[in-house]
Amino acid sequence: MDIHTLLLSSFIIAVTGLFVFIWSLRKGVLDPDPAAAKVIFDPGEIGRVEEPAVTSTAERRLQR
Repeated sequence: MDIHTLLLSSFIIAVTGLFVFIWSLRKGVLDPDPAAAKVIFDPGEIGRVEEPAVTSTAERRLQR
């Protein structure tokens, strides 16, 4: 296979994929606001240290 043919076909496939991706975003095929992405931390979880290898005394110092 000629190198020019390989490069041209790779470019055409990449540009086609880009246009398909842009089309899917405009049509809303992919959900731009999924519910699972809204909750990163549960209420009260922010600021809590979860270190299983630490002693209880050291854990209290880390919770500051």
